[in-house]
Amino acid sequence: ELSISSLFLPAPFHLLAGLLTARGMPGKDRLQALPGLARLMRWNGPEDMPVSRLLHEHRQPDTLIRQLWIPLCLATLNTHPAEASARLFTAVLRGAFSGHRSHADLLIPKVSLGEALPEPARRHIESLGGSVITGARVRAVGRDGDGFRLRLREGETCLARQVILATPHDITARLLADFPTLAKTAANLAALPCEPICTVYLRYPEETRLSTPFHGMLGTTGQWVFDRRFTGQPGVMAVVISASGPHMDLDNQALATQIQAELHMLFPAWPAPLQHWVIREKQATFKAAVDCDRLRPGNRTAEAGLWLAGDYTDNGLPATLEGAVISGLECAESLLHSNDPTTE
Repeated sequence: ELSISSLFLPAPFHLLAGLLTARGMPGKDRLQALPGLARLMRWNGPEDMPVSRLLHEHRQPDTLIRQLWIPLCLATLNTHPAEASARLFTAVLRGAFSGHRSHADLLIPKVSLGEALPEPARRHIESLGGSVITGARVRAVGRDGDGFRLRLREGETCLARQVILATPHDITARLLADFPTLAKTAANLAALPCEPICTVYLRYPEETRLSTPFHGMLGTTGQWVFDRRFTGQPGVMAVVISASGPHMDLDNQALATQIQAELHMLFPAWPAPLQHWVIREKQATFKAAVDCDRLRPGNRTAEAGLWLAGDYTDNGLPATLEGAVISGLECAESLLHSNDPTTE
């Protein structure tokens, strides 16, 4: 097990100090890692390459690759290092470790993501006189004069002067099908593959707990275990498995049994779980593979008034909440400052 503390120092010394004081890493590996880490932060090669190749070219120790870089790559890019984009990986490193030390903080919401993000946005929109309609899936988008006509699931239609498609990239590709000018964009999005995220929940007696909000797992199917006590569900453990792998071939019972055995190995004093359930998001994110950025569109499209927003757009980051927020902000700013005569 490798334990690294970022310490309360200004960036980038918080990370360097953490490596120097890491438990479970030989001293020579720590010293060898530091120059390579600095070069990783600065890397901006003319051509993209797999993360695994980048790490070896920068002489990162096997211990550090196995216990830090691979878990970090899977957690942030949701793609295995042998396929993952070095360009996106180093962008994550720079964003997290080259600015203020708080950029590397891991924030764990005490409420559901729905309460933390969409609901405040809904209230803000409604406070400004706007409206939010849910449960109205858009089946198709087409031109209607200078604006657009949206066909909804039950056959209803909705007219709009401006449309921002903030849907997953595979759905966006289908919604662009009626626009000949966007055929290449739609084809690129359809060619952008997906990666899954699987979460196994196990409910233990309420007194069962971790000493910290989460714990890394190495050499196991599970990669991270989160104690849901910190989100108001004492006794519930959420084990996250990023990217594809043999676990996707197991049925839910077999996977839960395997994860339970891994947790028992790590925490032998825990009792048997009382219940389990498995959530598989088979198309959780786009695959952050080498050169995937060439398939990622910008916010503006060739159809005036039709915009794209989402983590899949060319925002410089992999499929993360941060990337989605950046895309949304850039899209809104572009719309407001466009020369489109329909914008007021």
